[in-house]
Amino acid sequence: MKFIIAAILCLCSLSVASAPKSCADYVDFLRLFYINGMFTPYTSYLDNKRELTLFQEKYLNSEMPSAGAVKGSYNNDEAALFQILQVTKQKLEEKSESTTELASYLDVMNQFLTGNVVTVGTQNYEILLYTLADALGQFLPEMNQEQDYRQAYTALSSVMEGCSRTVLISHSQGNFYGNSVVESIYSQFTFPGGWKLSQYPMLGQVGVANPAEAVAGDFGGNNENLVGHLTNDNDLIIQWVRNIIGSIDSNFDAEFNEHDWSGHGLIDSYLLSSGQASKLAS
Repeated sequence: MKFIIAAILCLCSLSVASAPKSCADYVDFLRLFYINGMFTPYTSYLDNKRELTLFQEKYLNSEMPSAGAVKGSYNNDEAALFQILQVTKQKLEEKSESTTELASYLDVMNQFLTGNVVTVGTQNYEILLYTLADALGQFLPEMNQEQDYRQAYTALSSVMEGCSRTVLISHSQGNFYGNSVVESIYSQFTFPGGWKLSQYPMLGQVGVANPAEAVAGDFGGNNENLVGHLTNDNDLIIQWVRNIIGSIDSNFDAEFNEHDWSGHGLIDSYLLSSGQASKLAS
């Protein structure tokens, strides 16, 4: 991420003297903006934002001072999530040889969806995660809900109006929203004073546990120094999504994490794992 920040610094050669005071005061500060993935209760979304604020304080403040607490947009996807869980339940019913086995799978799913540490056997957990990934594969490519997209676009635009350098952190399925928002905002956003974001690129994106095929879509492909990604090779959700519909390759050789068997959670498998956190910040 420091590479992305450095790229923003190099590419954005703003003349502070000619900037409106509201912008000139903040161009040398960094703000993180977070879009969550599916299966993230709102309380976990808030926890993730707090952990990202601590991550910024620990790893990034020496590179550029913070513009304040992490901002974000909560990706709800309630209708799509309901469909995915219904399909997952049906698939689990087909896999189960007894009501007891089905109850075990559903217990695992409940623990996973509520953000708790899974306390059952590895085999049941892996079967559940594969089944979830299989169901996700049916919906992910078409999942961008207009309401969630507009909410994210509006929230990020509001942050950008403060004129700080900004890095969008998108996690899991939130990468699809992040990609769309970054592409759109670069083609439309104008800073106070009339500067176009496309001329003064003060926004970057980092995709974490990315199920998409790229970061920031075509914009990212044409501006690779403004985007980055980090995906564990043992991230089971993304591993199976990649097998089913394809996604960007993993790029971190991760160790087994007893606090998160899925290798997918933003906090336990990325922000609190020292190797991943250092990679994310490098």
